[in-house]
Amino acid sequence: MQLYYHRKSLEMISHEPVFATAPPNLPPSVAEWYSLVNAVELLEKYSNQDDPLPPAEFRLCRYKDTELVVFLYENQGVVWWAFENCEKDDPPVYINIDPPPDNWLLCCENFSSFVYTRFFDFLHWYDKKLSILGFGNPLEVNIIDQLHREYFPEPVTYGWPGDTQLRFSNADQRISIQYDDQVSNWHFSANTPDNLQKVFEKFKPLLYGCLPPLKDT
Repeated sequence: MQLYYHRKSLEMISHEPVFATAPPNLPPSVAEWYSLVNAVELLEKYSNQDDPLPPAEFRLCRYKDTELVVFLYENQGVVWWAFENCEKDDPPVYINIDPPPDNWLLCCENFSSFVYTRFFDFLHWYDKKLSILGFGNPLEVNIIDQLHREYFPEPVTYGWPGDTQLRFSNADQRISIQYDDQVSNWHFSANTPDNLQKVFEKFKPLLYGCLPPLKDT
């Protein structure tokens, strides 16, 4: 079986797919993902200790005129993610922040992009040698324009943990930026410490703090 929707995601983490029988009655991109033997384990590994559900435990919800299928909970249950149960092959993903009451918002244009962003964001999340968190002021338009000129734009998500989360890449260098009208949180990562430092140094002047803390020079 060849992957159509999730090939890029598995290539990013250098994972060779092993397939089982695809669950029935799911949109094609969702069915393809859950045809992977370790689909749930991968969503759990590339997360902030969040709680993905196997298809047998999916939860059906209705919000206004939209039918949603919950497949992932944030680690404290404060946030839920669901794909729309619709006729689209690669349905959008919605996010419900701190229910009740329900307040579902569009998170990502399609399910396959959402899975991709999870790997993008958490590939080196727990490796201090390959990732740095930075904290800055709200993003200015000229900085966003610079990022679009100098880096490849990756999928955008909305709703959590910032109002908007932008992503950019250049070879193995990755930048994720969560921002709203008060703050921007940056996550830099790369496959080598040298490449991490190169991308971090470029944007360090925009930051007022970072983790791990900068060493005095």
